[in-house]
Amino acid sequence: MSDPLVPAVHAWIDKPIAGASIDRGGARVSGWVFDEAGLLESALLVVGDGPGTPVRLGVWRPDVGEAHPSVAHASASGFEGTVDLRAVDGPTVRIALLVRRGEATWQEAAAVEVQTAAPVRERDGARRRAAFTIVHNEPVMLPLWLDYYGRHFDADDLYVLDHDSADGSTTDLDGCCHIVPVHREAAFDHHWLKSTVEQFQEFLLRSYDAVLFAEVDEFVLADPRRYAGLDAYIAELTRPAARCLGFNVVHQPGEPPLRLDAPLLTQRQYWHASLIYSKRLLSRIPLRWSDGFHHEYNAPDDPPDPELLLVHLHRVDYDMSLTRHQAAASRDWNEADVANGFGAQNRIVDASEFDEWFYRGAELDTPAELIPEHLRTLL
Repeated sequence: MSDPLVPAVHAWIDKPIAGASIDRGGARVSGWVFDEAGLLESALLVVGDGPGTPVRLGVWRPDVGEAHPSVAHASASGFEGTVDLRAVDGPTVRIALLVRRGEATWQEAAAVEVQTAAPVRERDGARRRAAFTIVHNEPVMLPLWLDYYGRHFDADDLYVLDHDSADGSTTDLDGCCHIVPVHREAAFDHHWLKSTVEQFQEFLLRSYDAVLFAEVDEFVLADPRRYAGLDAYIAELTRPAARCLGFNVVHQPGEPPLRLDAPLLTQRQYWHASLIYSKRLLSRIPLRWSDGFHHEYNAPDDPPDPELLLVHLHRVDYDMSLTRHQAAASRDWNEADVANGFGAQNRIVDASEFDEWFYRGAELDTPAELIPEHLRTLL
């Protein structure tokens, strides 16, 4: 019997309900959980005896707060996450919610047993894949993005979320991609940006087996010594998601301005390995990112894959980068973003400050490395 004097953990899984029949794919799980003793720092969803998948805690649940008025934090007890059911072998599976209390071991707080069925849409050998980005007035980077990803995705499977572009860069693109208008009063709002991308990625996963999100200056490459291309990498992907190994390409003094009609990496000698650009962007399940997309909390926390590279081109050309900063600084930023310093690097336009950031910014804290020859013609 439990000790009535020891604070208890209370939890419930709302969705899926017990006995429900769900596809063997990515399944959303939600409910509530709280510890009478204080806030929980982490929780996991476990399918059968498989590995744990982190959940997002702190979802607003006023109904739970009303039911437990003596617990101040009960109103923020909601959780949500996604589990991968494709490896399930059998007609039923048990999904458990595990929590960790302080430094104690993990303990089960709630569980539900559901029935599983094969996905409604059969998967074939060439699993369908999509890629998307989000832009606001990107006349230089967007054509580069479409040209590169157009080599690995059908045009009908490329999507550009157009955030009120007014420079003509998102017009006359029929046959290259789908343009999806999105709107926000503030031209730069990190939380809105993250939420919009998350919702669209989840929407695409209703129709595609794998979805890649990459910002307009991010180019995801598969190592050509192992894969024929990014499409081949995706075709072999069996994990719920893949994390890239990130690099920042930097225009060095003495190198000529970037020519857009020639392979980009043949024109630059050096890049810097980057932990914060080692992003999880390719996925077969819905992802939940931090603002800026540098951290992701829904998929298993695998290390970066050295055969999947994220090449960040924000600094690929000095003048091009400065022009983008000047445009960004003139936009209507969300007040909270400005107050909290979110995206502050994008607003640096003073000559000396920009020069310091461009060559010695915090993102360049690793030594410069020569870009490997076998990668130079990929981009």
